[in-house]
Amino acid sequence: MSEDSIVTVTFQDLSDAASDVSLADTSPRVVRQRFAKFINLSQQLTSHMCKEYKAKTGQSWDAGGFDGWNDVTELFKELRNEDQHVRPVSIVLHERLRIRVWDDTPDIIIEGPWEYSLEDQLAKEARNDLDIIDPTTAERILPTKREIEFHLVPPSPIAKSLLDRINDPNVQTLTEECFNVLTNYYRYYQRQLAES
Repeated sequence: MSEDSIVTVTFQDLSDAASDVSLADTSPRVVRQRFAKFINLSQQLTSHMCKEYKAKTGQSWDAGGFDGWNDVTELFKELRNEDQHVRPVSIVLHERLRIRVWDDTPDIIIEGPWEYSLEDQLAKEARNDLDIIDPTTAERILPTKREIEFHLVPPSPIAKSLLDRINDPNVQTLTEECFNVLTNYYRYYQRQLAES
């Protein structure tokens, strides 16, 4: 493919955005912004393919000819429409704490989502306000491990239905799965362009 390919540039930007989402970060604001950027770049990829393919071949690009689309990519398509026309994408933090009560016993796991709040979409740091008090000493028990995931808040009934089928609301996992499909889609585009 030629060096002046806008599709190649867009795909590299998409790859960088996917890597950014996968970085461990506890800021809801940062994770949401990175995720929204990835969503928008996923749309730009096809848009640029349509323009570039037409300019280079004189034919229209047919994204439907690619047979790798799935529920995850349909979810991202729905998220793009919602994000651009209705409201920004939203996430909620899901926290898992491992607590050791006694030295000779396994950790107790406490987990669940934070209550959804619009304020959390702009929070620079994840709250750490869960207090677990040892009833025998009245001292605070610190977790041995804290795990944080950011889960997508489905913005529409269609998105909710797709997310229910996918059965994993973690934005990092969703981004990784979508990027894997888009990588195959990009390779498909390159093959189609080379063969035309």
